[in-house]
Amino acid sequence: MRKLVVLSLLLSSLFVQAQKLNRIEIGVFHPLAVGDNFLEQSYNGFIGVDAKFTYAKPSVFRFKVGADASWIKEDGSIAAANDVYRVNPKLEFGVNVPVVNLQPYINIGYVFYIIADNDPLLAIFEDDALSGLNIGLGVNYSIGKWFYIDANYQLSKLNQDTINSNFFETIEFINVGVGIRI
Repeated sequence: MRKLVVLSLLLSSLFVQAQKLNRIEIGVFHPLAVGDNFLEQSYNGFIGVDAKFTYAKPSVFRFKVGADASWIKEDGSIAAANDVYRVNPKLEFGVNVPVVNLQPYINIGYVFYIIADNDPLLAIFEDDALSGLNIGLGVNYSIGKWFYIDANYQLSKLNQDTINSNFFETIEFINVGVGIRI
């Protein structure tokens, strides 16, 4: 019980300090699959959300821990599944360029793709999961103290054992969105 109380106090003080320094970022984005892969051929990005926490007071260099999640819908073609859910916990390393309000960054993480085949007409409710390494390159443009615009490129190399093809192993996304710092 004491451990739970101490952990709760520690987390609440961490979030209070984070809010004082605008260390928490929450954003929404539109994921767009690009390249020659199965997601680009049969799916349209619908919406994604992103959350990041900055460790240390903002300076020239930034280190963030975060995650993003995307919902990608089947585009009406003959794809095998209705929806794809993408979850990507990540570490982000960036540089502040205060003169032009830019923050270029790179990130690395491990991505999970949950492929949901939910067809009530055929009584099919199956899920499949793929995972692999994800790297990204992007830039934030700050609009004042509270808001930002983000654009990034994400490359996922999936662990795919059944089919040995880049069409199913390499996934590329361009994400464009907006966010708020709290």
